Amino acid sequence: MQGYVNAHSVDAPAQLPLFSAVVEPEYRREMTIQERFAAFHAANPHVAAHLAEMALALRRQGRTRYGIKALVEVLRFQYAVHTAPDAGGGEG
Repeated sequence: MQGYVNAHSVDAPAQLPLFSAVVEPEYRREMTIQERFAAFHAANPHVAAHLAEMALALRRQGRTRYGIKALVEVLRFQYAVHTAPDAGGGEG
């Protein structure tokens, strides 16, 4: 298939602690979306680092545009496949 890139052949960021448990921070009802993001990122900096590595892998393959939503969904899938159901990170 022309243009197909095998996900296993792309330089994957295996050195990042991706599949460690995702920590769900304490959210207060009055928190803004920015504050919720800051709390999540502070508790789980490896998530953003892995997303950045995924984007760089695509860039190295010559892509100049790609959606963050697609990267997040791939990351969620990889996490679900490589962790136990009770490892954190949610289902929804």
